[in-house]
Amino acid sequence: MIRKSDFYYGSLLSVLINKQKEPFLIASEGERRIYLLGKNNNGSKVFVKYVSKPTKRKNDIKTTWNFNFGKKEIAEIKKMRELNENTQFALICADSDNWNDSEIAILGLSDILKCLDIDYDRENFRVAIQLKKRSRNFEVYGTGVSSDRPVLIKKDYISMLSDI
Repeated sequence: MIRKSDFYYGSLLSVLINKQKEPFLIASEGERRIYLLGKNNNGSKVFVKYVSKPTKRKNDIKTTWNFNFGKKEIAEIKKMRELNENTQFALICADSDNWNDSEIAILGLSDILKCLDIDYDRENFRVAIQLKKRSRNFEVYGTGVSSDRPVLIKKDYISMLSDI
């Protein structure tokens, strides 16, 4: 039986394998996985989450995907920060109603830390990935960053993955 999550993670794995990155699954729980990239990549990690549909809004100029982070994930991210690990975050922004509108946003550890504000104790942590029509960048915000002043991330995930 093929799980729904395998389709989402498969999109990223295909790109990593084609770039000869040799991903090894080291953690999996719910809607997130962590991969260690091959020996030649100095132990860099990719923390992967997916959302299967964007948040529907009346405004068709932009599309927004919301990623929720639980307390266990926040603890993992804090540990990554403490160990100064080379970690990228691949947020798979799927649209199961129209697969051609799906995207992958790649954020660095500093970007995810800024958007989540993990040092402020709260029940829920969230990162939103917003894409405006014809834009070359994602606008990323969350519990730590207002949508008025988002972090801009290049939409070209293929080149972003080359840096991993």
